[in-house]
Amino acid sequence: MSNNDNPFQLGHSQDPILAINDSIRPGSQQQQQQSKRKKKSRGNRKLQRFRAKLKKQGLNAETIETIIDRYNEPVQQHPSRRLTEALDTNINVEELIEINQSERRYADEDIRTTTTKRKRETRPAGVTTSISQVSIAPPIEKRRSRSVAPVVTTTSIVLSNAVEAKNNQSDMKPNYLNTPDNVFKKMLSTALEGAENIIDLVDTSQKLKYARQYAQLVNDLFYLKLKREFWAHYYKLAINAGIWSMKLSKQFMKENKLDQIQFITQKNVEKYQQTTAELLNLAEVKLNQHKQLELGQSMDLQRLSTVIPAFVRKGQHKLSADFKRKISKLQFDINDYIFVQAFYALQPSQDEIVAAKIIWQASIAKQQAEEYLAVLKKRLYIKRLPASYNVLDHSIDNIEKMVQNIALNEDECASILSRRQKMIAQFKYDLILLEISTNEQIARNHATMIACEKKRLIDSAGGQNTLPKPMVSILNGISARQSNIIKRAELITKHKVSFFDEAPVVTEEIQAAGTTIGATL
Repeated sequence: MSNNDNPFQLGHSQDPILAINDSIRPGSQQQQQQSKRKKKSRGNRKLQRFRAKLKKQGLNAETIETIIDRYNEPVQQHPSRRLTEALDTNINVEELIEINQSERRYADEDIRTTTTKRKRETRPAGVTTSISQVSIAPPIEKRRSRSVAPVVTTTSIVLSNAVEAKNNQSDMKPNYLNTPDNVFKKMLSTALEGAENIIDLVDTSQKLKYARQYAQLVNDLFYLKLKREFWAHYYKLAINAGIWSMKLSKQFMKENKLDQIQFITQKNVEKYQQTTAELLNLAEVKLNQHKQLELGQSMDLQRLSTVIPAFVRKGQHKLSADFKRKISKLQFDINDYIFVQAFYALQPSQDEIVAAKIIWQASIAKQQAEEYLAVLKKRLYIKRLPASYNVLDHSIDNIEKMVQNIALNEDECASILSRRQKMIAQFKYDLILLEISTNEQIARNHATMIACEKKRLIDSAGGQNTLPKPMVSILNGISARQSNIIKRAELITKHKVSFFDEAPVVTEEIQAAGTTIGATL
């Protein structure tokens, strides 16, 4: 078919629709031209954002113009590369202003661009590995979005605490199915005295697999028994003390510092007891079924059933100690409620109530300061710094860039970097000493406040040689809860400090940092 015979050819003179479109086209073109004329030129948006970024960093107008001129110099380059290359010029923006630590710690990282809508530059969220990174302190949390926080009730707080405690206990429970073969055999041979020949019972892979499964089933059974004992103690202590029947207002609990103690509700405790009992029965059934398995090879099951329970109990000593610590802490929490009720049962005056609240609050604050003080001293002793000190390793990055200059030889660079590391270690040591002295002063001030309040109560009796019996009862009631607060805090402090003794050995990099701080000491 020729072009003249094609009915869809553009501009065909006999097409009525195209003829109408041709008549309408001039008007539409004028409207499009007018709409195009109305668009305003916004300028170079990338350059405007770059200028705003420099202003936000605190640079003056003259410095900004200098950087912009350097940005505009390579005209032949692609426009998308100018902005990133302007940051790599000899004029360092960070040298011209004093930036904070959070910005400075990223200075040694490469700038990476992401294809976002506005094509802004983003830096990596983490910091490089530093000499003081190993620590139990939690990492710095990321900035959260400004969303409306959900309303959290007391029940949800209690349940979340219970779930968290359950997860922590599960982490302490050993898992013998994932233990290497040589480690499992060594642990099995050292479970009992005279059990060195127990390895002969698991000389094949089939026997070893059977022993592993046997140990894991016994491990689950003993763990559920510990949980059953824990919930039984919890229920018994709460019922005997009448914790669940107490009707205390939130204001009363807040004024007397009881709001920091949360008890699991009676309904949830009964639910946990029922669930634990069901799981315990299921674990016993699985263990009995495993014992009845027939192996193709001869195996002394009686001897194995004697060694494995002792082996499992030895592996759960930390878990058992943790359950006992939780029971002791629960007893202190219950005693706190009992002592507060006993004090108010004495019908104290308003001045005596105010004095008691001040003494109890100061005692809690004093114990918190001493707890933090003990952790700091332990860190200083074992030379393991908090994670928050990592930022100090990235606070003088300009020196690291300067030593890369070709004018410095290797010995000079090594000497400069060594001096820098020693200065940072000395600064960290001084900061820890400052924190220690500050917490010691806080504890002393709280102790002085407690002594002054007790003296004021005694003076309110009229300066008598023998205090009245009601005043003696009031002082004993205040001291009873104060002593309970101290014992509870000592239990928590001992548990936190013991973590450092059980923590894994630090790496060579951390040991090098410890040597530097040790030399400073």
